Amino acid sequence: IQDTELKRNKTKFKELVLKAIGDEVLSLRMVRDNARRAREHMISYYKLEKNGESSLPSDVQKMMKTRKTHSSVIDMDKGFVSHQLRRMAAAVVAIAAIAAVAF
Repeated sequence: IQDTELKRNKTKFKELVLKAIGDEVLSLRMVRDNARRAREHMISYYKLEKNGESSLPSDVQKMMKTRKTHSSVIDMDKGFVSHQLRRMAAAVVAIAAIAAVAF
């Protein structure tokens, strides 16, 4: 528990904050690990909000668990994969038409 005198004015409070997040307390590894977790939470909140679903902490945890289990490219980016498959199919049809004309 910290002394309230350390938090009384703005300058002392800023010094206390800098001390709390300084290199002696937070290592680079810890910051990176927590940044990854924070990004995952932001993505989950965004997707829940986008789908109009509830964004309670329990729902976010469930969404994060679902994202981890569905790590397949097709599950995560179905639209991109579908678009690429349609482009490839159109190219195959075009090549077949050229080949049919040539022979």
